[in-house]
Parts: sequence; structure tokens; C-alpha cells
Amino acid sequence: MTTSPDAHLARSNGPRRSDPGITALEAVAGITVIATIVALAVWASFQFAGQGTGRACGADARMLATATDVYFARTGSTVLPATGDDHDRYERTLVEAELLGDTSVRFDLQPDGGLVPSGDDCE
Repeated sequence: MTTSPDAHLARSNGPRRSDPGITALEAVAGITVIATIVALAVWASFQFAGQGTGRACGADARMLATATDVYFARTGSTVLPATGDDHDRYERTLVEAELLGDTSVRFDLQPDGGLVPSGDDCE
């Protein structure tokens, strides 16, 4: 008895599909895996963003404190004079003394060198 070379294909153990595509279950499983990976990536990016903001606040506070200390050491004063009349008036004094490149967006400097957060980032 001779059998054709493709005879084993006719005796498969299950329904035959004419289209070798994916099943609905495979599609749902794939979408679930991708959605999980995306959710983890979004969560991780928010965690890193929060850490970055905290570090930026700390760096900004140290920079303002150092510039104020240098100003006090150079002038022998313990009070910063105001330059202008807005909330950045004491920082502008340090900018004019070339101790800061620009005013802070996170803190407002007080005449005694104290810092007050100017937004919700650094509370």
C-alpha cells in the first residue's frame, strides 16, 4: 500500500483552518501583554519625573544659598538689598552681582537669605 507524501496532513488532530492567521485568544493575549508593558512604562516615567523635580528643587535651593552666602561674605552685610519691586527683587540683586545667571522659578529669596517656594513643585 502506497500513501502519498502529504497523507499525514489529512489525519491532523483538530479542526483544519484554511487561513494560517492567529486566533482571537492569541490576539487578546498579545494585546494584554502589550498593554501591561505600556502601563509599566508610563508608571516608571512618572516615578522618574518625580525624582527629577525633587533633585531640581534641591539643586536650586543649594545654588541660591551659596550665592547668598557669597554675597554676604563679599559685602559684609546680612541683608540682601532689593533690586526692583517684584517677587524676584532679592534674586535680581544676586544676578546683578553676577552670582546667579538668572532668577529662580522654584523659590523666592527673602532679604535674610531664606527661601519660600514659589510653586507647588518644591513644597
